[in-house]
Amino acid sequence: MKIGLTDLTLRILLTFPKNANVYGIPTPHFAARLLKAIDEAQCEIVYPESGSEEEVMKLAKDSDIIIVGGGVRISGRVVDASERLKLIQATGAGVDYLPFDSIARRRSLYVANTSGANAVTVAEHAFALLLALTKHIVYQHNLLKEGTWHRVVSLELFGRTLGIIGLGSIGVEIAKRAKAFGMRVIATKRHKADTAELNVDSIGGPEDLIETLRESDFVVVSVASTPETRGLIGEKELRAMKKSAYLVNLSRGDVVDEEALHRALRERWIAGAGIDPWYNYPPSPEHGKVHACYPPSKAGIHLLDNVVMTPHVGGLSSEFVERSIELIAQNIERIAEGEEVISRVNVDLRY
Repeated sequence: MKIGLTDLTLRILLTFPKNANVYGIPTPHFAARLLKAIDEAQCEIVYPESGSEEEVMKLAKDSDIIIVGGGVRISGRVVDASERLKLIQATGAGVDYLPFDSIARRRSLYVANTSGANAVTVAEHAFALLLALTKHIVYQHNLLKEGTWHRVVSLELFGRTLGIIGLGSIGVEIAKRAKAFGMRVIATKRHKADTAELNVDSIGGPEDLIETLRESDFVVVSVASTPETRGLIGEKELRAMKKSAYLVNLSRGDVVDEEALHRALRERWIAGAGIDPWYNYPPSPEHGKVHACYPPSKAGIHLLDNVVMTPHVGGLSSEFVERSIELIAQNIERIAEGEEVISRVNVDLRY
């Protein structure tokens, strides 16, 4: 049944605790900005004081929409306790942390993310990592800070082959930029698509992964983390790559096998890697919060000299935050109108 704008007030649960932040914005301020972005729907936004599961469950009981993201997760118990729940809205693109087993039992429940809102930001980050690797930026920067000069010959991207594993909204933006660099672009995608529209020279399916890796001088991984893609890049796949090739992971840590990647980099099966998502996160990986003495890889990938790394910030920009808030606001209004949400997640495929 269609829900009219004046028929009720939507109760929105922002699961981030009061003293936390959402993409660097304190929870109360994020709630205020979101409320301001909602044009017509009558809403109230609540958030927990402490973030304990019991408190979140209590707030969720009468909530129509639950907003989750980052290091703030909900259990199946929260979903089961939410009697009025119509939408679970993720603040980012990744939804691998959601309790899909519980969600699947509620077939009328929407799940949505902000897929596409961070595509430009992540695509730019991909090239920041690629250029830092091929131009030896970090190595030479650190030496010059010490007054040491060591000029190293770099590689050009021009004329080389970029393999994109996962041609979603991020992969498409990466392909656009690769063409601007004069690169040949090949990709793998779950479903077939028109190469002309996606700025790629060829598209293969999942069965073409190994061949794509063999052909590529640079490989960018940008698939969603699902049961099917976890461990997608392991020893077999890394050994298939050229010894001169570079791997950039923009997906999730668990998509690339940690031990296999450590060996590949240490033993030089590949030339190097640029890594944004990791394997070992601080207890509360809030943006802007400093956590000391918390290594991102138990295998020691971060200690190797052929790695350029960032602390999972590839999708974080002020522009993305604004687009994310706007998209979430649109989905809230769509729920109020009884309409289909934007960026709906396929609960069966889990992305």
